[in-house]
Amino acid sequence: GVELDGWLGGLRTRGADGELARIEQQPGALKDKKGKALKWRRLLGAWVAHVAAAACGLRLTSLLVGEDLSLRLAPVEPERARGILRGWLEGYAAGLNAPLPVAPDTAIAWLSAGDEEKAARAACETYEGGYQRTGEVEKSASLARQYPDFAALTADGDFQAWSQDLYQALLQAEIEELKEGADA
Repeated sequence: GVELDGWLGGLRTRGADGELARIEQQPGALKDKKGKALKWRRLLGAWVAHVAAAACGLRLTSLLVGEDLSLRLAPVEPERARGILRGWLEGYAAGLNAPLPVAPDTAIAWLSAGDEEKAARAACETYEGGYQRTGEVEKSASLARQYPDFAALTADGDFQAWSQDLYQALLQAEIEELKEGADA
């Protein structure tokens, strides 16, 4: 019962077959301060547009250009994209009824950590913060009101499921770091 409507700008074509590419400039760095890990949250907007286009049947390559590097998001198969988009829309609908027990940075920390113990520790530190580190809960009044700490966020057991439904596809996406002068 949810209809998605929007505009997809920045499209370019290449070659005789009319291959589509979307170029998006990102202000700032796409990797963390150590230059090791991607700042996944910075990729979310481009990823949503990329998946929505694929769900509509467009075979699209997305190129993100940041201060420190450029990334190529490979095309997503339409059926897979429709499944991802369906999950997002279900999350949107559920979020209209009650706040979802999930926060983007915390979910990505949990999904990226590996084993269950490391995942819980990484997610808790991301959510609550620590020594000289602001937690995600401190950056959002709505999260602080509904889920004041990591224990409250995970109390009903839905945190892991929403994390996977909303963010796992991004972490599994085929993303290539482009080198200077490389042909995209």
